Amino acid sequence: MAEWKEPKTDYTAEAQVTPSIFNTLGENERYLKEKKITTEQVQDASITSTEYATRTNISGTEVLKVCIAKIRKWFADLKALAFKSTVGTSDIDNYAVTSSKLGTNSVTTAKINASAVTDAKISSVSASKVTGLHKVATSGDYNDLKNKPNLGGGSGTVVFSGNANYFDTDLGFVIKGGYRYAVELSDAVGEGIALGSGRDASLRVLIPGDCYAADHMTNINIICLTTGYDGTAVYHGGGSIYTEGDATIDGGGLDGDAGYIEINGQSCPAIKRVIELGKAY
Repeated sequence: MAEWKEPKTDYTAEAQVTPSIFNTLGENERYLKEKKITTEQVQDASITSTEYATRTNISGTEVLKVCIAKIRKWFADLKALAFKSTVGTSDIDNYAVTSSKLGTNSVTTAKINASAVTDAKISSVSASKVTGLHKVATSGDYNDLKNKPNLGGGSGTVVFSGNANYFDTDLGFVIKGGYRYAVELSDAVGEGIALGSGRDASLRVLIPGDCYAADHMTNINIICLTTGYDGTAVYHGGGSIYTEGDATIDGGGLDGDAGYIEINGQSCPAIKRVIELGKAY
């Protein structure tokens, strides 16, 4: 391919015509006759390129088809995100943003849009994705709680079932101090908290009976259980108070005409069941 040689412009009238002048003129004429690429042809030219193997920056001096190849690699790796004005949650891979990739204080309250965190978005986050939770947060099991309060209620544990209706009946269970118990008679039930421990453990229960306002009737049973020689609960005795009508005790005397009062300190109402309800303190 011919190359253009710029002719001299400093010739003088005394200068001789030399062969090199004709060589220059001939070379330039050849250059002008050769086919040249116009600006319009460059703008409309098609470039065949192959996607670059790795993401690499474009150098200061680069072959055009190599530039295109490098750009294609960046677009291919960015995928659809390269052409989106906004990025949605579905566009982000599950492991694209992790705690290890976030710098300290990179997420602050000021950087979070007011509507970026909503109840609907929080409810979709499973507990398995939140660290630092105790077992109960994922199991939902009451038994996984620590320092559980005593709420009472529940089914309890039946420690005696039968018919204990006389003094010193062995009930066959160990009284636990600080535990709540329910004592059930044939027609009433009451609760109490055991005191003491070991051979000194005992249980006293106040059991309200029938109460009928029309007849001014009240009936209260008192049950006492203690620990026997075998270390188990025994029926230590009981008593009852029964009133009916307008009977009163005043100054040690009973107004019998107004009603009826009975106080029995030696009765043993038949115990049907004793239920351990749990630790009270």
